Amino acid sequence: MPVIVQHKCPQDHPCPCVRMCPVDAVNQEGFEAPEIDKNKCVDCGVCVNFCPYQAIIDLSLEENISTSSLR
Repeated sequence: MPVIVQHKCPQDHPCPCVRMCPVDAVNQEGFEAPEIDKNKCVDCGVCVNFCPYQAIIDLSLEENISTSSLR
C-alpha cells in the first residue's frame, strides 16, 4: 500500500499524482501533502512510480527490501 513520506514532499505545488491515479485515490487540499484513500487504492503503483520527489513509497516493497537485505 502506498504511503506519503511527508518530509520528501515539498508541499508547494499541485501534486501531479492526483491526476495520474486511475481510481481517484490520491487527493490533495491546497498545496498540502496529498493523502491516499486506502478504501479506493488498488495498489497499482502509478503514484509510486510517477512522483518526481519519490515522496510516495510502497510499504510492501520497502518491507520486502529490508527483509531480503537482512539475509
